[in-house]
Amino acid sequence: MIRDYLTTRDLDKKLVDLREKQKSAEGLDNSSKDLLNTLTRMSEEIPDWADGVTLIPDSEWVEYVQAMVEGISGVYTNLPRYVVINWEATAAQVQEAYTYVEYDDVAYWYKDSRK
Repeated sequence: MIRDYLTTRDLDKKLVDLREKQKSAEGLDNSSKDLLNTLTRMSEEIPDWADGVTLIPDSEWVEYVQAMVEGISGVYTNLPRYVVINWEATAAQVQEAYTYVEYDDVAYWYKDSRK
């Protein structure tokens, strides 16, 4: 079950809110300043940030890849039952097209359009 995905669109809303709050009279506390810095860095590092890049938690990576492969029409569903897929190895291969980022002390993977 896919649970903890983030999108850069949602994170961008937080970034905009933090920037507006920073300009206001009340300003930002230290925690909010750290979050602002993190989100600003991420927005600069992640290509296609404005397009809504999906961030997949590392803890759900294998499950994500399995769901992705099963969703490819006919690839997985037409295999004989005796064929067993090593999902961990498959996930490791797919990971080569993704890039790692940390947010809120959680590791995430996103499809990097530069790869």
